[in-house]
Amino acid sequence: MKKLSVLNRPIVIKNESNFFRNFSYTDLFKVCLVLFIFATVLTFESCGKTAGNTCGPETTYHNPNYKVKHNNCSDGIAYRDHYYEDVTGTPEDICTDEHINTEFAVILNDIRLSEIVSIKAKVYWGGFFEEIVELNRSADSTRYEGKISNIGLKQAFKDAPGYVGVQLIVRVLPSLSENCTLDIDILEDRIIDKMDVKVIYYKEI
Repeated sequence: MKKLSVLNRPIVIKNESNFFRNFSYTDLFKVCLVLFIFATVLTFESCGKTAGNTCGPETTYHNPNYKVKHNNCSDGIAYRDHYYEDVTGTPEDICTDEHINTEFAVILNDIRLSEIVSIKAKVYWGGFFEEIVELNRSADSTRYEGKISNIGLKQAFKDAPGYVGVQLIVRVLPSLSENCTLDIDILEDRIIDKMDVKVIYYKEI
């Protein structure tokens, strides 16, 4: 029992605990270790890909044969645009708590390459949102590659599952043929060897 003095009057503290008297550095280390492990577990649960079970596993939509998915052609004066799109196949069960990534590759045969003006990729979602990128062309003009990364769908879909549409747009000179219909045969049978599209996303659960 200890006696303290305040203004010369004794204060008596009874039943003083021995806890702190017997608390060692080893005990302190154990407490800190437990707190660290607990904090680490909470961090992984809050930052992980499937945090709080809001998203399912990472999933990849992969179509290596996009060239058979010709969907439309716009006939202009200086060029014609051919649109390739898997209208019913691209993901419609995307968890919007995570961003998605897309990758594109187009391989051409070494024939009539000078009549290919450009190849672009377009990702659109929610009716009002889209991103377009022109694919990078190799030195010999036989390969086009590109990607659109970190696409956020949350603004468009809120807490509902998201979806995306994906187009590859091939711009050609009118000299390729007389019209869009003939263009398609030339592109698919002679010029385009492969069109590859990937969408990397997390599934809604």
